[in-house]
Amino acid sequence: MSEITPSQTVGPFFAYGLTPVGRCEWDPNGTYSWKNSVESNLVTPDTSGTRIRVVGKALGADARAEALAAEVDAKLKAAENRTAALKERKRVLFVLSLAGGKVLASGSGTAADGMIRLAGGVNAVEGYEGYKQLSDEAIVTARPDVVLVMDHAGPGVSEADLFANPAIAQTPAGTVHRLVRMDGGYLLGFGPRAADAVNDLAAALYGGQSTH
Repeated sequence: MSEITPSQTVGPFFAYGLTPVGRCEWDPNGTYSWKNSVESNLVTPDTSGTRIRVVGKALGADARAEALAAEVDAKLKAAENRTAALKERKRVLFVLSLAGGKVLASGSGTAADGMIRLAGGVNAVEGYEGYKQLSDEAIVTARPDVVLVMDHAGPGVSEADLFANPAIAQTPAGTVHRLVRMDGGYLLGFGPRAADAVNDLAAALYGGQSTH
């Protein structure tokens, strides 16, 4: 059984509150997957406010934190409403890494999954929580319209390598090379700027179809 270290495949994990569990094992079907997947806090529209309140309490600034959290929560709800009327939702595949030519993608319960949903998209991957390296069949079945990746967060995912992947190339996103890049901390931080990140992602996904 082969093993790879977190630094080889999930360098950005620790920066975004994701904790790999156990070791990465080689599956007989030819894929790597984290044993027990990854632990991550379920991300909801209230995540930013909750984090702000926790930090405020630790700093003895509860009142200021509550005011900021309420403001951020309101902005997030408004950002989510921008795409509420859309009838056709983009299927989005969030790719964290292409280590070894394998696509490490977000399932449910991650910051990426939360951001996709808030921006009016649909996570193209179903059936597991956290992050997992996908088989070629799983990628083709996911049928993403858009691939979402991070910038400035560890080893990047190059456009050339991404669309050279045979499975990605067979998807709607691969056919037209539809790629969205966003700064990792901005996209997944779920801090005071979370609503702005949602708005920017919605604009990248839908352009003029989303409404202010």
